[in-house]
Amino acid sequence: MTPEIATFLVSGSGSKPYEVEFVKDDAGLKAYCNCLAGTHGSHCKHRINILAGDISGIVSDVDEKFELISQWLHGTGLESALGEFLSAQKEKPQDKKRVARAKKEISKFMR
Repeated sequence: MTPEIATFLVSGSGSKPYEVEFVKDDAGLKAYCNCLAGTHGSHCKHRINILAGDISGIVSDVDEKFELISQWLHGTGLESALGEFLSAQKEKPQDKKRVARAKKEISKFMR
């Protein structure tokens, strides 16, 4: 399978937008970002927000590529990791160990 790619520009802390890229291939779905956290292989809010359906940070055109992300996400390990991460942050933010485990798991898909 030829990889499918969707790229977005998102606002960040600096004046220059960050580039967030999603790649779907036979191995699953991976997410990349050129922000500081992204370049270190950690989770970042830019990818998390898009994966969670939040378009508010996107400064490039939001077109059919955005709809593809939810389709590509469905049934992947990244979808499970994202669900656990969002749940850990929402339900028990004081459970730092659970949040840390969830961050570590989701980071596997964000390299």
